Amino acid sequence: MLSLLVLVLAVPWHEIMGHGLAALLAGGSVTRIQVFGLQLSPTLAWTGIDEGLGFCGIGGVMSQTAAGLVQLAGSTSTLIAAIFAGSLLKISCATGVRRVLLGTMCVWSLDMLTFMLPSIGLRRYVVTGTRWSEPYDAAHLLGCDGPLFQVVVFATCLAPFALLFWPRRSDPSPRGTPTDVLP
Repeated sequence: MLSLLVLVLAVPWHEIMGHGLAALLAGGSVTRIQVFGLQLSPTLAWTGIDEGLGFCGIGGVMSQTAAGLVQLAGSTSTLIAAIFAGSLLKISCATGVRRVLLGTMCVWSLDMLTFMLPSIGLRRYVVTGTRWSEPYDAAHLLGCDGPLFQVVVFATCLAPFALLFWPRRSDPSPRGTPTDVLP
């Protein structure tokens, strides 16, 4: 149940910490936020999921570069969180609930990965979902080479999974056991 909650949090993270924060940093504003059919801003209201799982309306972003960065920030924010969680999983050697939570956050990299699928001719969820690629379109706005961007993103999206399944390092010297003994 806790893992499901962490998975669900990826959508508001994408919209608020990704698009919303990037828009504010670019000098724009957030005009509307909708997550799972619930409009959170400017007023709380049920709007349905016609716009998809999430939507963040942006205003006042003037340049093409800023617009591209704001558009790219949604999936990038979940990918960065997934890589951070995977790294923390390896560094901390977390166990129990922490390991499950960090491992579940590693799955957030699927946000970027699935949003890139339309750039190779598939739908976002292979058989359903959008036919446009938000990160790929943003990369074009930023002047990035499309095929190179695809390769970098697909490889990067696999990193959290590699961290998730990479074997844990065992500590060669237990804590409290001296390795050097003075005569």
